[in-house]
Amino acid sequence: MQVQANRMQITRTWNEPVYEQKRLGSIPQDQYESVFMPGPFYGSDFSTTSSVSLNGQTPEAGSQDVWRDVPVYENGKPKMNEVNRTLTADPYDTKKSTMISAGVGGALGVAAAAGMTAILGGGGAAMAISGLLGGTAGGGAGYLIGQKSTQGDSIVEKSVTANIEHPSLAGYDHTIDPDVTYQQEAHYPDHHHNNNNQPHTDTVKILRGYQHHYTPNISNRTVGTYTYPTLEHTAKVGPGLGGFLSGLAGVGAGAAIAAVVCAVI
Repeated sequence: MQVQANRMQITRTWNEPVYEQKRLGSIPQDQYESVFMPGPFYGSDFSTTSSVSLNGQTPEAGSQDVWRDVPVYENGKPKMNEVNRTLTADPYDTKKSTMISAGVGGALGVAAAAGMTAILGGGGAAMAISGLLGGTAGGGAGYLIGQKSTQGDSIVEKSVTANIEHPSLAGYDHTIDPDVTYQQEAHYPDHHHNNNNQPHTDTVKILRGYQHHYTPNISNRTVGTYTYPTLEHTAKVGPGLGGFLSGLAGVGAGAAIAAVVCAVI
């Protein structure tokens, strides 16, 4: 396996909290509520959500158990466990990042140019010229973004302080989703008709029932803190964000070039 230049590898020892799975309580089980006599429904198809607070009561509200990782305590304080780990990280590969960003920018530049040309009603010549120029401009912009975003990247060690949280079941959210279907109903001339005296067909929304979903609301109480090491990149923009920015640049360049080409040709 090839080791990348400037790779950082460190071995550190620190204390981290010990957790165990515990049952916090229960909430209602998801369920389906059928409508006794399905019929036309004139309400909204969108779901509605309401929050139910247990107000400090015993968190037993149904048959769906709620489990979470809870700190283990020792003499009234979170129990800590010493760990020894090796952390490894490589700097961003500027060459690879540059090629990917250029490819993304160029491809989206071509696509945006073609789409804008079609919208503006340009012909085959305009489509070809716009695509060529849009791809070139988008690829060039992506190349620069990919190169500048990761150039000179290195890895540094930093310490992170995190909270030790003790979760409690505070309540739950209740979401109701209407279950609807659509059917065609024909209305004959004696009820509703068009100018040709032909039956008129309406689309009717039929309510069949409601789907009830329940999700727990967890309240976390800070019971301590701990510090651990991490490795971070010095480059503020990574390949992922660089590729996204290259895509935006490609789309903008392609659309602008297509507009100019269509105006000229």
